Amino acid sequence: MPSTEIPFDADPASRNKDNILEKPKQELKTLLKRAVCQHLKEEHLQKPMHGQYFKLVSEQGLSPELSFSYLTSPTLYPETEGYITAVQDGVFHTMAYAKRVLGMPLGDTRCTACRTHEETVMHLLSACPRYAPTLYTDRHNMAVCASALLPPQA
Repeated sequence: MPSTEIPFDADPASRNKDNILEKPKQELKTLLKRAVCQHLKEEHLQKPMHGQYFKLVSEQGLSPELSFSYLTSPTLYPETEGYITAVQDGVFHTMAYAKRVLGMPLGDTRCTACRTHEETVMHLLSACPRYAPTLYTDRHNMAVCASALLPPQA
């Protein structure tokens, strides 16, 4: 059974229970919230599928603040957040996912668009030769226009 003790990763002086109880209420609340968030993050990273994107960000030395800044957008719908997170974690329904994770009896896991490579999230997002001449170029051009504050071309 997992421990219910909340790990405090604050300064060593605050690990003393008497010292923690002497902290002002707001500071104690902040310490507790930070500890709970850290515990949940560590728990999430232990999951075989759902922690993959977080591990990748950490291993590549990327900025978590920038990588996850879209989550603080007030215009992001919960459904969109869930969709993006599923793609990042690699649990988006592809032929490879259906065969390996869901255990569906598929003989062929090749991409339904190009029929030459295995259909994975990474293949669909960046390597499919069928999508490369159009969709990737369009996505790139939209990103360039957005970053330069230019109106997108039709």
